[in-house]
Amino acid sequence: MSKSIGSNESHQSKNKSINSLDGSLKFMREDSLADPVVINPFVHSPKLNPCEKFQLIIGGILLLPIRLIMISFTVFLAIIFGFVMTIGLSQEDLQHKPLNGWRKRARGILRFLGRALAFFFGFHSIKKFGQRSTRQQCTIFVAAPHTSYFDAFLFFILGLPTAISRAENGNLPIIGRVVRAVQPILVNREDAKDKNKTTNNIILRADPQGDWPQLLIFPEGTTTNGNCLITFKPGAFSPGLAVQPVLVKYKNRINTITWTWQGYSAYKVTLLTLCQFNNNMEVHYLPVYEPNDTEKENKILFANNVRAEMARHLKVATTNHSYEDCQLMIQAKKLNLPFESAIIEFFQIKKKLNINFENCDSLLKDFAQYARKNDGKMTLKEFCNYLHLDENDETTKVFDLYDRNKDGKIDFREFLIGLSLISRPSNNKENIKQAFDSFTSVDENEILRMDGFKSFMHAIDSSISDEETKHLFEKIDYKKAGSITFDECYSYLNKSSKYSKYVDKLLELKILNNNIEYTNAISKNNSSIDKISYSSNVTKRPLSNKSRSEETKVEEIKPIKVNSNENVSPKSNEHKIE
Repeated sequence: MSKSIGSNESHQSKNKSINSLDGSLKFMREDSLADPVVINPFVHSPKLNPCEKFQLIIGGILLLPIRLIMISFTVFLAIIFGFVMTIGLSQEDLQHKPLNGWRKRARGILRFLGRALAFFFGFHSIKKFGQRSTRQQCTIFVAAPHTSYFDAFLFFILGLPTAISRAENGNLPIIGRVVRAVQPILVNREDAKDKNKTTNNIILRADPQGDWPQLLIFPEGTTTNGNCLITFKPGAFSPGLAVQPVLVKYKNRINTITWTWQGYSAYKVTLLTLCQFNNNMEVHYLPVYEPNDTEKENKILFANNVRAEMARHLKVATTNHSYEDCQLMIQAKKLNLPFESAIIEFFQIKKKLNINFENCDSLLKDFAQYARKNDGKMTLKEFCNYLHLDENDETTKVFDLYDRNKDGKIDFREFLIGLSLISRPSNNKENIKQAFDSFTSVDENEILRMDGFKSFMHAIDSSISDEETKHLFEKIDYKKAGSITFDECYSYLNKSSKYSKYVDKLLELKILNNNIEYTNAISKNNSSIDKISYSSNVTKRPLSNKSRSEETKVEEIKPIKVNSNENVSPKSNEHKIE
């Protein structure tokens, strides 16, 4: 649907609306949505020099045949014992009742076979540091970084604790018997409803009064290159019980062990690792982490604090990438874009912009229609094609707002942030709250401390001094709590004659809703805009924290006539989204 706009006067109206974009650059919340320290933790493609290749070839000639024979024999024995241990037990029995009697004692044989398997893969001596906790001290191990399927050997080192495994593994022919014999919690990561079931199983098996073995969980939920710790899934922290962090390190000079989404295939990793004369693995037990009352109530905070402690010992950074980034990478590959082009640090984007995975997946498909296939980015040309506009000063201003790092290109992450923060109307208190929330930390999503408040005020007015910001913060924080809530901030700014202008400035951001698509664009003879069409296919937009706990709604843009003295100001009504 579209409504025509008068030629000259409408063009002036449009210019006025576009000009407001200049000030909105300060609204971009650079601090909270800056690029992560590690851009792509899912890539590992080592380049072997001639000497290393020669070493692996010699190892392959001397070791590979013998190792393959011994590994095959060990797996054969494990399958037999797995079959015997599960005779007469249904899938339901194995998921809800711990093994007892002779079956429980037979687990020791599986543990021995697992350690023998690690030996035949070249892990001759696995070094252990620190003190492992007993079940009385702690029922949950959380291990990181998760860099390879060889991390599974930790399972045998710890004496076959309960693990988390894909449901498909339990249904594999032959080997599935072995998987079921060790009684993992089987999960379907694609099924959202299965998450609650998994959490309940973790809580049940972590009960200190129960008879289940200790749990071993890799909270990252997927493999990385180990250069950082990505988002910890909250499942291991849901029981609110003490956990023991466990660090897994590989010390090979030639790193053929790391296996992640972009790089060597599983087959190549296995083959090259088998050709190494010795593979070095270290297990570091950190002190048991006892959660305080706040962490028991807030599992996300609990997970983040444990991750920070593990990152400190590993001397690596933390980022908010997650398994969903990997899913988007796969989607990007299907759309003929580079793998890394879809990495957006999903957990950060989700928390700050309240965009769910379905939104991201849908927008990636839209983005892929116009992005360049060689690097997965848009230049001004592709961006104008997306808007159905010619290149001119106005579209360049819009493009510059999307281009956060000013490299002349828009990647998918910048595209998402632009649609959420720029290309939607922001004319009420709720949207101002979204700006406030974007400067809060992931751990403290309802309050701002001094540093966050400085960033918030500088985003509104870059000329405001740190001294004035500090003075303003102290005025708002009349309780001397060291932090302020949105209601306290909004109330003070709105009532103050001196600072109410900042509320007005935030309210002026009324520009280019992300549902607007331009048709019948600039004519060949002049740069006036003849028509604006409003898409009836609504893009779901982020809302404030209040909406997160209530029924979430988005705005749909309705076409309106624009008078000669009016700005383009789409009206909105509300539509429910999942």
